[in-house]
Amino acid sequence: TVIFVIFLGERFVNSPIFRVQEVTFNGQRHVSSLVIRHLSDIRYNEHLLFIKTTEAEYKIQQHPWIKNAKITRSFPSSVNINIEEYQPVMVLALERLWYLDQEGEIFRKADSNNLDFPILTGIPNSWISQHPELLLKTIDEALEIYKACKVPLIGSVESVSEINFHPNTGFRVILR
Repeated sequence: TVIFVIFLGERFVNSPIFRVQEVTFNGQRHVSSLVIRHLSDIRYNEHLLFIKTTEAEYKIQQHPWIKNAKITRSFPSSVNINIEEYQPVMVLALERLWYLDQEGEIFRKADSNNLDFPILTGIPNSWISQHPELLLKTIDEALEIYKACKVPLIGSVESVSEINFHPNTGFRVILR
């Protein structure tokens, strides 16, 4: 029986049935399937059970647009890669222009051809190293102000052009 189990195990491992034949991608807008495929390092004909999904997810998440990646196997021969990308809601002017998501996470340098977001200005650059806790608190407060702009009097958050911060006087909202 041991020889039979070894024979079945060898047939299972070497069977072309359980080898990657298809990889599907869902959820990406800014990152191409080709880039995600390269980052994941999942190869065609690789055995489905030998794919290190946690490692591949980590590698994919190193891309600055990708917030989360989840890889699942679909037997007998498919892999599904689900992507959650960061969604910028604001641009932060701090030494450079950076994208901020709705949780206040600075996730990548802003592209010069994609700046149609409200901009947060006025935060002193020195706060990056000297007062990082104030920097994060100011970003959180600016996002709260941004979210509060969803009132009928202003129109919507699309009306917000800039949220300017001054350490002595606080925030000022500039509308389009």
